[in-house]
Amino acid sequence: MIGRLLLLLMIMPFLELFVLVKVHQSASLHWGSQNAWMFTLGMIFLAAIAGVSLARNQGLRLLTQAQDQLRQGKPPSQTMLEGLLMLAGAAALIVPGYITDAFGIFLLIPWTRTLLVKALKSWLGRQMQNGTIIVNQAGYRAQHGTFIQDNEVVEIIDVEPTQK
Repeated sequence: MIGRLLLLLMIMPFLELFVLVKVHQSASLHWGSQNAWMFTLGMIFLAAIAGVSLARNQGLRLLTQAQDQLRQGKPPSQTMLEGLLMLAGAAALIVPGYITDAFGIFLLIPWTRTLLVKALKSWLGRQMQNGTIIVNQAGYRAQHGTFIQDNEVVEIIDVEPTQK
């Protein structure tokens, strides 16, 4: 898995450069060389500006949604995963290149992001069942004879993490 990611990171700049050159060549056939450079650079800057703007708008919406879920006592796991994918999409739009821009736009569209989160949850569930991914949880215990019960507020004097 790490090897594939490293290979992708090494190949991606060359793919992006290849696509940028091909788009520039196509634009220069239609508008001339000088205008094609302006088009290519303009598209790169517009994508970066759009990425920052979309990240801000979508991020605020997801933050509000997560706060509402927390107020209702629900864990915002879906919202947090969508937020991580949204952040990755915004970062992909900021990186210059048409391939990363297409990937970033894909991650910033709410319904595609929701589908991707469902697929990611399913994949993670299968990996955990197979034992490929192991999740350890840290627990806490109360000191000085205090305890915690459902729906009962108990004052905790000292808390230490425990190993499971």
